[in-house]
Amino acid sequence: MKKVILTILAAMAIGVMGCKKDDDKTTSFPLTIYAYYREATAKAVFGSNETTLKAPNITVTLYKSSDDLRQQKNQVASGVTNAEGVVNFDNLEGGVYYVEASNDRCFSNISDIEQYKNEIGYIKGVEKSFSINIDKISAIDVNNYLNKDVYVSIDNDPIKILVKEGKTVSGYVTPLIGATLANYLKHTIKLYNNSLDIIPFKEMEITVDDKCDVRPIDLRTNKRNITFVFKDEQQNRLGEREVAVRFNGQNIFTNNIGEATFEITDMMSNDISLEASTSCDYKYQSINPYLYKAQNNYVTITIRRPVGTIMLKNISSNPYTVTIGSEQYVVEGGATKTIETSLGSKNINVRQKSGYILYPTVKDYTGTVTCDEILAVTFP
Repeated sequence: MKKVILTILAAMAIGVMGCKKDDDKTTSFPLTIYAYYREATAKAVFGSNETTLKAPNITVTLYKSSDDLRQQKNQVASGVTNAEGVVNFDNLEGGVYYVEASNDRCFSNISDIEQYKNEIGYIKGVEKSFSINIDKISAIDVNNYLNKDVYVSIDNDPIKILVKEGKTVSGYVTPLIGATLANYLKHTIKLYNNSLDIIPFKEMEITVDDKCDVRPIDLRTNKRNITFVFKDEQQNRLGEREVAVRFNGQNIFTNNIGEATFEITDMMSNDISLEASTSCDYKYQSINPYLYKAQNNYVTITIRRPVGTIMLKNISSNPYTVTIGSEQYVVEGGATKTIETSLGSKNINVRQKSGYILYPTVKDYTGTVTCDEILAVTFP
C-alpha cells in the first residue's frame, strides 16, 4: 500500500485561476505543461499502444510547497488541459512549484507526486515546458477486522504497509503494465505476518471500482465449514474410516456417510492441499477457501473404494455354498460368481449343497484379496 493522498480527488472541483485561454494570440505563456497518460493506463483504459497518449480535460494546479499541495491550500494557479493535453500559465513568479493534476473521472498524477516528480523549478520570464504523467486511480480502504496486525502489499509492490488490528489504511491502485480493458480493474492484495516475510500467508483477488467510489477491502476471519463427500465410481458414498483425509495440516477419517468436515476462513492460503487416500487410491486437489463463501460448503470427490474382487468358479454340476467370513453365497453348478469384499487374507469354505449320496464335498481355501488382482477360487 503506497502512501495515500486521497484528498487529491478534492482538486477536481478547483476553478481556473491565472490561466489564459489557448486562443489568446497576444500573450506568451512562459510555463507550458504537457499531460500524458502513463503507458499502462493508456493501453488498459483506452486500448492505445501509444507511449505518449495526450491527456485532455485534466485540471492542473500549482502550489508553492508540497505541504500546501497535501493540505489543498494556497493554490497559485490552475487550468485545464486542452485537446492536445496542454495547459499554459503566465504571470508566474520565479521559484519552485508543485503540480497536482486530476479530473472527475479519477485520473491523476498521484504517482508523480509520490515519486517527487511533480516539482518544477521556474525562472520568471523564461519559457519552460514540463511533462506530467496521468494514471487511472482506484481508491481502496483496507479494514483490518482480524485479531492481529498484518502487513499488506498490492500486486508486485515490494513495500509492505502495516495495518494495525482494528484500523483502516487508505490507498489506491493503478493499472498494471500489460493490463487490458478486460482486466485492468483486477488486483492482488497480499497479507504478511511481518515485514520480513517473503511469502504471504494470504492472497486476495479484488476488483476495484471504475468510478471514484472507494472499494472497501475487509480483512475478516469469516469462519465456515467445508465438507468433502467421498463417492466411488458408481456414485455411492464410502463409509466410516474408509478414506483418510488430510487438509490444512489436519488428519481425519470419513464418518459413516463418507464425509470429512473442516473449518475454513478467509485468512487461509488461496492454495491448500487436500489429500485423500484409501487402500486402493490416492487423490490430490488444490482448494481455494475464498471460493467457498457459504456457511456450509460441500465438495464431492470420486475415489476408489478400498475393496477387492473374489471370483468363485464352480466346475461341478452341483450347487455349492461358499462361506467367506460372515458372508455366504450360493454358486450354482457350472456357474461363476464375482463378489467384492474387503482387502486382506481370506479363509474360504465351499460346501456341496446338493447332489451328493452320503456326504457333501467340502473344501477350504486361503488367499489374499488385493486392490488390483482378482483372487480366483475354482472348486471343488
